[in-house]
Amino acid sequence: AEGTLRFCTQGFGANFLEAIEPTDNGGCRPQWDTATDSAETADDDAEGYKVDMQFMESVRPRPGYKQYGGAIFINKNLSKVTRVRYLGKDYYPSAADAEYKTEFLGACFVVKTTAVFYQIGCVHGIYLHLFVSNWVTLASRARLPADHPIRRLLSPFCYGSAQVNKFAASIIVSPGGVVTRGGGHVGTENAMLYRHCRDDFRYETLPAELKRKGLWEMANATRAVEDEMTESRAVDQDGALQQQQRGFIYGSEGLRLWEIYERFVTAFVEFHYRDDAAGTADEKVRGDVELGECMAYLEELWVPGCVSSPGKVESKRELIDFCTWYIWYVTAYHEHTGYVGDYFRGFNQFSMLMEGPLDDIDAMWPSRQDTMQVAFAHVMTTLPGPPLCQDFSKYFMVPGKPAHGKEAKRLVDEMLDELDNLHRRLLFRNQRRKDDFLTFDPWCLEMSVAV
Repeated sequence: AEGTLRFCTQGFGANFLEAIEPTDNGGCRPQWDTATDSAETADDDAEGYKVDMQFMESVRPRPGYKQYGGAIFINKNLSKVTRVRYLGKDYYPSAADAEYKTEFLGACFVVKTTAVFYQIGCVHGIYLHLFVSNWVTLASRARLPADHPIRRLLSPFCYGSAQVNKFAASIIVSPGGVVTRGGGHVGTENAMLYRHCRDDFRYETLPAELKRKGLWEMANATRAVEDEMTESRAVDQDGALQQQQRGFIYGSEGLRLWEIYERFVTAFVEFHYRDDAAGTADEKVRGDVELGECMAYLEELWVPGCVSSPGKVESKRELIDFCTWYIWYVTAYHEHTGYVGDYFRGFNQFSMLMEGPLDDIDAMWPSRQDTMQVAFAHVMTTLPGPPLCQDFSKYFMVPGKPAHGKEAKRLVDEMLDELDNLHRRLLFRNQRRKDDFLTFDPWCLEMSVAV
């Protein structure tokens, strides 16, 4: 159960975590007797969060494979898994439900495997490769001149994307590709999965996403505890570890990295779109015809039917959000959703399930042939790409405008200093964690979706 908790708060399933609404059928169900139990026990057992993959239960499995789906429910302070629901049945980790305890582990295995499969095939393959990096690269290259400041800003983060996205389409998501061969579902169900991707995609900043999912306060509370530990090294290690296990590490570390990106992008945009006698920064953004054509083309490329997608930028703030969002997606989110080594080694599950009883996890291991499919995906997605932590200011040099080059060099140096500092502090925080969190370590991140 502890491994499942970390999977949901800092591991491969953390981007699926969300708060349970009071009217949510699947949660907020009291599991205590208020007449006899203490308030502390009640609060500890009350469900507050979930990783819900129950929509995958409608996907037809291949013969000999188990049904995808299920949901993991976690208490309000993110300190323990309270239950797992699979195919309409609840499984509990507590000793009072001993008859289900071994099946509980099997149900956890199913939900984590479902999240891994959807993450690799849909979130990573569709969102990152075919939506975000593909279309932003195409729109910026097709509609912005080579010396346009926003094209220069995005260029290092578009490196190699066009080539690798072509391979992603043909190798990963096309009929007969890794999603079809590596999944435990009927291949004709791919279209349904991809439609779900389209319907569920939202263009939003990381802070907006955390607020929508009810995770903003938890992420910042976790961060406050971590910052205090970083500053005061006299904190007892066991106590610090206990605090960390109760936090939302994906959110706290993600916000730190997001803010570094945002400061860099803000300074860059303000240098090129500044308030002066010629007009306000917002007026200059709206009056940038080439930028407007780029965003209009991006909107034209975007698949219809998404909850929200990038559109016009009408202000400096909207432009900053768009550029920060893109850099976040192709560096941090790409790493989180695409490094299959996280689950191949650390969380002990694969992208498919053999038919077998829940109380015998060995009965759900895939065949040798299917295991090789996972190893193939592992090799394809863990090749090193251009590192994020390098001096990429050369992309911003404009012939005949030395002031632009000088300012770009200063901004890049400042961001690299911040990233190095984040790396060092992250190593310290990892000393007090059950598992190291490396997903958003700047020294591990790649510059673009190049592999």
